[in-house]
Amino acid sequence: MASVEPIVFYDGHCGLCNRTVATLARWDRKQRLYFAPLQGETAAQNLATSLTQDVGTVIFFQNGRPFLRSQAAVEILKAMGGVKWIAGCLLQIVPTFLRDAVYLWIAQRRKIVFGTGKCPFPQGSASRFLP
Repeated sequence: MASVEPIVFYDGHCGLCNRTVATLARWDRKQRLYFAPLQGETAAQNLATSLTQDVGTVIFFQNGRPFLRSQAAVEILKAMGGVKWIAGCLLQIVPTFLRDAVYLWIAQRRKIVFGTGKCPFPQGSASRFLP
């Protein structure tokens, strides 16, 4: 499995996903998170093929366990600590079926609204982006 954790796996060809990851990298001042595209080597080495086939979901890989969709968002916020941890805990109060319904609604429209493409790495964070 992964030698560095936790890892946020995302669709590397999605404009919204790339902007979200760039934002997370800036917010993660303690540099706890690593990032890797679902289409990359790190995903192929660490995730089941069935997970890498669905690039419509973010996957948060922590302690050898993958978290999907809205639960990934909750766990990412909690992993960053501080105020973001509180936000993750509050988000977790919302029932999973509601969180996932909103997540899937956005995921189905993300490339239409936000397009495709890559955003540059935030300054000083390139070492946290895995192939």
